[in-house]
Amino acid sequence: MLIIASCDSPEKSFAIFNANENYPEIDLKLSDVADVEYIQLNPGKDSILITGFTNKAREIYIANNKIFLLDYNKKIVIYDRDGNPITKIADIGRGPREFIGLIDFLADSTKNEIYCFAGDGKKLLVYDFNGKYLRHFSSDKVIYFQNVCLIENSEFLGYRRVFRDGDTRPVLTILSSKFEIQSSIPFNYKRPYVFDPDGVLEYSSIINSNYGNFLFSLRSDTIYFINNKLKIIPRFVDKTPYTSDNIQIYPTIETNKYVFFATLFSHISDPNGKVRYYVYDKENKRFFILKQMSSQIKDKNFKNNFQLALIHNFLEINSLTLTLNSNIAATLIPPYFLLENRDSLPLGLKDICNNIKENDNPVLMLIKFRK
Repeated sequence: MLIIASCDSPEKSFAIFNANENYPEIDLKLSDVADVEYIQLNPGKDSILITGFTNKAREIYIANNKIFLLDYNKKIVIYDRDGNPITKIADIGRGPREFIGLIDFLADSTKNEIYCFAGDGKKLLVYDFNGKYLRHFSSDKVIYFQNVCLIENSEFLGYRRVFRDGDTRPVLTILSSKFEIQSSIPFNYKRPYVFDPDGVLEYSSIINSNYGNFLFSLRSDTIYFINNKLKIIPRFVDKTPYTSDNIQIYPTIETNKYVFFATLFSHISDPNGKVRYYVYDKENKRFFILKQMSSQIKDKNFKNNFQLALIHNFLEINSLTLTLNSNIAATLIPPYFLLENRDSLPLGLKDICNNIKENDNPVLMLIKFRK
């Protein structure tokens, strides 16, 4: 059972943030907190297509020396740690064991199972870590959400964004392991509806942590935390005036010492906006702004900018780098971008670049944060 603690609770321990505050800058490097690995995803019949503005958040999972990747064709490709494709989950169709696209997928490393949520919102399909079909569950009702996480007793917590004013459907829903609605949880909004027709505000409302899950909404000034006892606790409150260019901070990675944040920028009020990166020092209970590289780049391609910054050891972790692992960030770097920046690449990546062609699969940059 989920229990929500309000900001007025006696156990109040949340931190307050305001993007307009002049927080001190900290020159914390990626290598100070994480280890980086580059993996060339080798070509094959399961080649990945990288198109569009960005990758969707949380589409990668690492476990059992395997890489599970949801690609733009809405199939899950399974690679070994050397980047060789092993198999795929691509039962596309309208049959009982098939799906028309995927909303999201989850992985349970204790059971070695992959959960695939069908795009029509009416089916949950379960596979093992070798891509073998195990079972499926269907629903007469459309159960739709943008993000989902595993909670206790093999249940799921789904988060559905509100896209228009007056929408009274549940935001938080608990689903059984058989894809049945167990209950819904009230979630109050304090901020106005944000119209985002172009989908520029790409983010995840559920962010994994070693200790539970963060719960983030653009329409709430509070970032909640769902701990392992299923209690929803306020962790951070963003007091930034809502009309500012940087709409709100959201958490990305938590370690024993730090919580890292990025800001969403509004394409409406700030079409050329720059994302800013912050870190919260848990021991000293202070926010710092991270020294960053992308703000110095004149190129307006946001994805290219933060990828180049990560390659050059800057801590620019945002929603597009989130994975289903609580301590791993990742990004898929296209070959053309590596070839364009060949001269400035670190040695390991430069070696990969020596044998890469423009139409090859991307290079996976894995960033494993130390506790």
